[in-house]
Amino acid sequence: MYEEKQPFDTRELLAKLPLLLIATANKLEREWPSHYRTVDSARLIFFTRIRIAVNTHQSIMYLIATSPKDPHRDPRFVLSIPMLVRSLYEELVTIIFLLHDIPNYIPYLFKTGYKERWLELQFRQKYYARDPAWKEPIERLKKQMALEAQVLGLTSAQIADPDNSFGRWPQPPKMLSIIRRNHPNSSAITFVEYLNDWVYRFLSGQTHLDLSALTRKGIHFSNEQARIQFGERWEAEIKAQLDRYTQEQMYLTWAILLSIASEVEAHFRFGLKERAVMLWQLLTKHSDYSAEFFNRRYQKLLDY
Repeated sequence: MYEEKQPFDTRELLAKLPLLLIATANKLEREWPSHYRTVDSARLIFFTRIRIAVNTHQSIMYLIATSPKDPHRDPRFVLSIPMLVRSLYEELVTIIFLLHDIPNYIPYLFKTGYKERWLELQFRQKYYARDPAWKEPIERLKKQMALEAQVLGLTSAQIADPDNSFGRWPQPPKMLSIIRRNHPNSSAITFVEYLNDWVYRFLSGQTHLDLSALTRKGIHFSNEQARIQFGERWEAEIKAQLDRYTQEQMYLTWAILLSIASEVEAHFRFGLKERAVMLWQLLTKHSDYSAEFFNRRYQKLLDY
């Protein structure tokens, strides 16, 4: 991962970035384009996703806050942040994916929701079919699935085999494959390739605790190992490492959030372009993450 530049006064960013995202969600809710109004629940899907991203950002900021003082807030909580940042990253790629074909990919989202219900039914029947206490919940789920199948217009073949009909909602690598197949000329392909190879790989490793992540995080929970690695100054070095980790995660979080707002603005053109560009200019002065994101995609995407 990149070594970020020296920290800067983030007060302007922390005041304006959440407001940009809130404004984006409000625009999606209140100014949804007429040509998408026939796409059932698309408006709801989009504005709730943005508000969930805002909530995730607020959670991250709470975990790393140093004031007000809270004796229960361990500085090492920052080591849990990559799991939250990964959810933001998946949100970004999902929005890029959906914007390629809203009329078709929103219904696809709901069909994969049926598949999740189908998996739940398989689980209940496998482990609880003979338990009288589960008889009513199983029947209730079957009725819910029947109603969803009717609303979604599923065929008998799709109902019988949702796994091979449409499967589960894709993760970023699969979304990229679908974009390559269905939209081979998309300008997003090389950008998502780059991010999957770099950001997604890193965040997945931090989440699953591959050896690199285990080594990097584990030293904060072993004073003995810290002494071996850093000698007499181990406490100061551990604190410095935690500070660098916090800075790295925050810059990545902000770059992803600003990317989400920029993708929506470039597609819907709600009049938030200048606010987004101003924040990119602020961030790129201090963050290699943001510079990479902006130079590879958003400088051109927002120049409409």
